[in-house]
Amino acid sequence: MFRILTRASLIAGAALTLLAAGPSLAGTRWGEGYLPDVALTDQDGQSRRFYSDVLKGRIAVIAFIYTSCRDICPVVTARLTQVQDKLAHDKGAQ
Repeated sequence: MFRILTRASLIAGAALTLLAAGPSLAGTRWGEGYLPDVALTDQDGQSRRFYSDVLKGRIAVIAFIYTSCRDICPVVTARLTQVQDKLAHDKGAQ
């Protein structure tokens, strides 16, 4: 269990580092044409384009998980939910 929590903490820390570095990534190769613009289905069943509808003009943390994963995936998802809640709270406080 300790290894799972350690991994989740490392992943959450990396996600926060990427969020903090987001503005400094402007003007790099991480934009249109680099990331695929494939059609995806979101959590509400709506069709979205990966780059143009989801990522363009935003800073994002994306976690790909297996819905049948019973090991680390639920912990990672829970940690990312905490990050999302914290960011939403901090944004509202400004």
